[in-house]
Amino acid sequence: MAHADFATSASASLRKALGLGSLHIGSTRALAIRDDPSHFFNRAGGFGVDGPITVDDLARVCDFYREQGVSQGSLMIAPSLLPPDWAATAAGLGLAESSRFTKLGCDIESLPTAGDRTALASGWRVGVVEAHQAREWATVMMTTFGFTSPDMIEMAASCVGKTNWRQYAVWAGERIVAVGSVFLNGECADMFGGATLPEARGRGAQSALLAANGPPCRKSSFSLAP
Repeated sequence: MAHADFATSASASLRKALGLGSLHIGSTRALAIRDDPSHFFNRAGGFGVDGPITVDDLARVCDFYREQGVSQGSLMIAPSLLPPDWAATAAGLGLAESSRFTKLGCDIESLPTAGDRTALASGWRVGVVEAHQAREWATVMMTTFGFTSPDMIEMAASCVGKTNWRQYAVWAGERIVAVGSVFLNGECADMFGGATLPEARGRGAQSALLAANGPPCRKSSFSLAP
């Protein structure tokens, strides 16, 4: 859900330029961006929250990706939620297993507190990103992950200040060297897009961002690519 909400912050003209489309089926959100050769954002998630996963819902998501004209899309389904006949279902839909992502979570009380920033490099500071800092923030995040297209960076910048989102950064002097954000979803939150410039790593930036991100919700999670 966070990926779809993040990307669809873009203006109508930017969405058209990127070939950005989205689909909403119950709890499931699917996102497609034709102008993303990495296929990273072509993913669907949120399966199985409202009830058992059905072949019809899976087929609708597959059809959505075909209609969007993307060559590859990912269905993010927790192993425990896969239907008992998953092998046959996947074969019938032409689905094949690919990369896996690990989702880690904890109670908010287990996160470091906002005052736990002793590891941050001397003279650095962490704080909330303001509207006029959106492009610099987005540039650090997107280029660190390998997305250098100006339109992709503008897409990320458009999320700054959006309802249910908070964006944070670490500054070394006047320069942003690390970023992170949090997506608030009811009583839960998703730590999203943590990135640090190569020359600034190992100096406590992400620990400080996790501490600053402590939102007013009960549970938090973040994703790590294997």
